[in-house]
Amino acid sequence: MWNVVNGVSVILVGFGVLGREPLREVYAQGGNISHFLAAVDTIIPGAWVGHFVSVFAFLAVVTSFLGAGLGLFDYIADVFGFDDTRQGRIKTSIVTFAPPVLAGVMFPDGFIIAIGFAGFAAAIWSVIIPAAMEWKFLRGGAGRPAAPRGERAGPGLGLVRVVWLYGVVTAAFHLLSPDVLDVLPVYR
Repeated sequence: MWNVVNGVSVILVGFGVLGREPLREVYAQGGNISHFLAAVDTIIPGAWVGHFVSVFAFLAVVTSFLGAGLGLFDYIADVFGFDDTRQGRIKTSIVTFAPPVLAGVMFPDGFIIAIGFAGFAAAIWSVIIPAAMEWKFLRGGAGRPAAPRGERAGPGLGLVRVVWLYGVVTAAFHLLSPDVLDVLPVYR
């Protein structure tokens, strides 16, 4: 949720400070925060606004990084079979956080592409898979009968279909985005 608030806030600040043409230039240069800050600095040079936006952008990147990493932490521990000891958690931390840190150092302007792929993965593991699990529970299968009415929580299969469709559409939009297949139009 924090990332959504950060993204909306940066958009509102950008539209409030920059006009259409400077925003087009920011998007043409890749749309990263460094380009945005340079454009703000040309309009309000040396002002506290640039420092505020810089700190805000830094915190947005850090919270995005930590949110995605912590969401994957236990999953990675399970996949690699790391135990819940101090050594196991250190190994899990290295496997979870070292690749994105190295990628961030090697490709400093790659955050927008990386956060898009993180959103794609999040659509799969936090929307599509739970909806499929609930579908399997409600419908039964593999020798297990469908869940009795008394065990069903929520509105049932209709909402599961809506949630699943939302996850599929979200994942598809990422695949069709300019960063992957370049099918969807984008403001330039």
